[in-house]
Amino acid sequence: LEFHHIEEHKKSFPLSARELSNTNYNDLLIELDKCLLICSNCHRELHNKDLEFDNIESLIKRIESNKK
Repeated sequence: LEFHHIEEHKKSFPLSARELSNTNYNDLLIELDKCLLICSNCHRELHNKDLEFDNIESLIKRIESNKK
């Protein structure tokens, strides 16, 4: 699972392993309130619009044409 900032412009810092171990607990709670906990596949889809379900067919065709 991964943390996804709901509103990217309100993000104070990324919630990586480094940040989780080196940040004040109260600051972490504030940052966590700005996030959703989602699976990694869903997180990739949110950050890459080509991976949205409606675009998958065209993405597959592009990948296949690049292999030729």
